[in-house]
Amino acid sequence: MTLNTTAKNDLSLVGDVMTAWNDYRERPNPSPPARVERLLAQYHQPSSVEIKRQLRQLSRGNANTLLRANPFEHFVLTPVRAHPPLLYPVARLEVSVKSGVVCISLRLVVHSHDDISGDLRARGWRYESADTGPSGGSRFHAFPHVQAISGWTRDNPDIHPPGDQGHELLLDDAVHEGRPAFPLRGTRPCGVLIAAMGSLYGAEQTLLMLETTPGKPLRDEAEAVLGST
Repeated sequence: MTLNTTAKNDLSLVGDVMTAWNDYRERPNPSPPARVERLLAQYHQPSSVEIKRQLRQLSRGNANTLLRANPFEHFVLTPVRAHPPLLYPVARLEVSVKSGVVCISLRLVVHSHDDISGDLRARGWRYESADTGPSGGSRFHAFPHVQAISGWTRDNPDIHPPGDQGHELLLDDAVHEGRPAFPLRGTRPCGVLIAAMGSLYGAEQTLLMLETTPGKPLRDEAEAVLGST
């Protein structure tokens, strides 16, 4: 049995939001400090074409099986300039379909650079769809949520990029990963991404970043997550 229309539309919206975020670059866009630039250069940047291609393949899958796209590693996203110090976000996105329902997990690591000491630090969170168990019921969180993380994957407590040998670029700040979670607003999987964007950039800039993805379903979800503007 193929995926239903709702699941296909949800996959399409996830692709629309993530590509809009991935492609957005604020103007002017000054070069980051050399230490930040070296760290960000360690990451492979998924292209918008790659995102859409994988999600289209997922939408053709069998609704009766667990479907997973290859993890998208890693999005080097537009910096947060609202206040000093500038924040440099990097994200890893996982998309799956469980029992015909689209689920996403966005691991977001935010780097901050101290212009005086030159130190580069990081903190990480994961933004996720509601948890579901084998019977479709909630295991831990019956709602979209955000939690602190300690690594790029559940089994690897390390948020350094692959090329940061000896952790020379990024200071080692421990963040403990556990079950306590803060609920997120929203009704669709793409709302988890919009919530992550809103927490970094605020409602006004997030809506500006989504201008390239018109459509009533996306506008409705943005309003549900960010509030009426």
